[in-house]
Amino acid sequence: MTRNIIFHRAGLESVSPMVSVWWRKSVIDLLNQLPDLAINFGGMAEEACADFIVAFAALPPPKGISLRTEVVNLGLRWERVNQAVTAEVETRERANQWHRWLFEEIDHFTKAYFANDADRRAFPVLIDMEPPCDVTQGGVVLGRMVNRLSEPWKPGQPLWVAMEPTSKARRRKRAEPGDGPAPNEHNQ
Repeated sequence: MTRNIIFHRAGLESVSPMVSVWWRKSVIDLLNQLPDLAINFGGMAEEACADFIVAFAALPPPKGISLRTEVVNLGLRWERVNQAVTAEVETRERANQWHRWLFEEIDHFTKAYFANDADRRAFPVLIDMEPPCDVTQGGVVLGRMVNRLSEPWKPGQPLWVAMEPTSKARRRKRAEPGDGPAPNEHNQ
């Protein structure tokens, strides 16, 4: 199955292209197959995307299958960003505005790019580079990165944890593609 991944970082107003890879299991499983700390979450989303592509390409392919990677430009309507993001630079309000704009744009892109795809599992998976580094799809948190400073973690253990479908932690996150109107800050 094709997994479509987009990295984003509101604090730097950065979004990566969409990386499409063939992977049978969950995205959390895929992230845990990569070497620990192979992706630099301290920089721009485009850098994390490049790190992901290199780490994915280094994985041994499943028996009889070649790993395939495709990079797709999102075609975001950048001319809309200045009208949508008006808050003071380096504030939570600005980051929230930027997230709402990004999710509206990804929703627009998703409706066009995946118009004939009924399988929502192919829809983009968004990896938020800001802690807690949630992995979401359609507004639902699929998992997150372990906080190595406050949670017990040792090298070799999974760096990404999946949220169980019944878990309260598997909550809806901010407005994402297909969610409808964006919530205001008081509802988050």
